[in-house]
Amino acid sequence: LDHQRLADLSERNLFNQESSDLLYLFGYELVEEGLYTLGVPVLKRAALLFPNEERVLTELAHIYEQLKLYGEGKKCLLQSPDLVETSFMPRYLVAFYSLMTGDLQEAIDWFAGLPQLLMRIPIESRDSYAYMYGNISHMITRGKLLEPHTPLDSYDLLGWNGVINGNVVLHRSEFGMEFMGGRYAFYQESCPQLFSCIHSLRSLLSDLSISPQRILSLPDRDSRILSYIAAKFFQCPVEILSEATCSLPGLITCYSSDFIDSEGFDLLSEACEGQVFWCHASNWTQGSIAPDFISYFAQCASPPWGKRIGLDEKITDHSDEKPPTITKEPLEGSAEHIADTLYQTYEAEPIEDTTQTKKLARILFSDGNFFHTKRTRSNQWADSPVSSQSFSFN
Repeated sequence: LDHQRLADLSERNLFNQESSDLLYLFGYELVEEGLYTLGVPVLKRAALLFPNEERVLTELAHIYEQLKLYGEGKKCLLQSPDLVETSFMPRYLVAFYSLMTGDLQEAIDWFAGLPQLLMRIPIESRDSYAYMYGNISHMITRGKLLEPHTPLDSYDLLGWNGVINGNVVLHRSEFGMEFMGGRYAFYQESCPQLFSCIHSLRSLLSDLSISPQRILSLPDRDSRILSYIAAKFFQCPVEILSEATCSLPGLITCYSSDFIDSEGFDLLSEACEGQVFWCHASNWTQGSIAPDFISYFAQCASPPWGKRIGLDEKITDHSDEKPPTITKEPLEGSAEHIADTLYQTYEAEPIEDTTQTKKLARILFSDGNFFHTKRTRSNQWADSPVSSQSFSFN
């Protein structure tokens, strides 16, 4: 953090609070340092003094987006209706924020004027704007397709995730929607629960007439163990995803989106013919690359073979308010050996009803060539119209 630079800008703004350049620059620097809440009053002051200055309004909207206050971002932009009517970026943001606040029809209305505004941008500068336009165009299309078949209300995690990210979620938290919106904060899953997710995935892929030729595992240990387990259900071999294998058809398997590093992102960015990407545990608070299928959302997921916290079985008196716990060490051995041991030891829990997820999958992947053509994978957005608490884990 360049403290001196921020201090100088702060001092200059104290004596000249009506300079558009100074206010914008100060707010921008605060945003660049991640000091979003400090940037709000600075840019709100700039927006009050210069209500039609696009860079000020879009930077303020960006702060609200980072704070997941999409309604506030939309409100600040709509204070300058002429700008939203005549400029691509403000109109794009209003359409996107309408989606993120759960208003599909409003998003459709604002989207309607975007093609004309895109064409006004000089062709040499148009590529990045065209990419944004393509993203929201896909969202709108998916929204129109899904709306007749799913509520798209403030509790519809599966439906809205399909609209925003274009993927299918297999499981919602059994603890309800009130605080976490069907997600987990910390999830310490069991083998039967994990096996149930694989059963559900296999059922969905079968319904889509997809039979993986191989499992392509991300290289981290948890993904490799998961891949060897999945291979037993799908009865196919496992290969590690690499530059040499990333163009092969198969089921790409990732235990947690937290394990996707920059190299993995590069390998996953282009979906090749015959590839399906399954991320078992997706951390919805951190943007990543969008898979085709997600088992569940969790900020922190602990696999059955990892280090775990459990009750001390030697102590039978649990009358204390806080029951005695012990830390269980992770299983040792090769990924293949651990997978084989767990597969032979446990059985799946009863499989969840997949009627709705199958319906959503058929709609989202209604193009029979979806998994048979090369395509660019989009980003997984770090939020949704279905609100949730989030936590900090040390």
